Amino acid sequence: MKNNPISGNPLLCPFVNKYEAPPFDLIEESDYLPALETLIAEADEAIAQIVASPEEPSFDNTILPLELKGERIGIVAGILFNLNQAETTPGLQQVAMDASQLYTAFASRILMNNGLFNRIETILNHNNYNNYNNYNNYNNYNNYNNYNNPNPSPQPSPEQSMVLHKWHRDFVWNGARLDEESKKRFAEIRSRLSALTLQFADHVLADTNA
Repeated sequence: MKNNPISGNPLLCPFVNKYEAPPFDLIEESDYLPALETLIAEADEAIAQIVASPEEPSFDNTILPLELKGERIGIVAGILFNLNQAETTPGLQQVAMDASQLYTAFASRILMNNGLFNRIETILNHNNYNNYNNYNNYNNYNNYNNYNNPNPSPQPSPEQSMVLHKWHRDFVWNGARLDEESKKRFAEIRSRLSALTLQFADHVLADTNA
């Protein structure tokens, strides 16, 4: 057991082996929650800065930092939840349950953040993205390469447009347009479903191993 759960936490350090694979020989069960708590706190701070920024919303000052700050959280959560399915212990199952609640609450805070959603809609409604909008079919990206704006400044890439539409879709599907009371109820349901999903997976694994 480490005296300081943050200092030297292998999940917060670069993976420096040949394939940048997680150093499972160095990771302890006690490392996961402190790592996720630290990364989520950093992401919360970054999101607050994005929302408070006086700059006109753009892909580079809104979507890009949002993507980058969430990347490491996804890596750590992925290591934990995959290991929990492949080689679990009672202790790891409890860590996964606690981490699931942290992760779900974090996702709800992002996807129901009015300021962040307004910035994303502002970017989406920019002239350079108008021809990419297809609210009736979010899976239709065929028109991205048919963009023909006589005054592009700058022209977004197909990849940027796809990422932007994905974020906007995720916000809408996860309650960004609900009123505050409905958002609260939606978050409660989401948290409960997350816990039940993990419990069900644990029961299936236990039955399989019986």
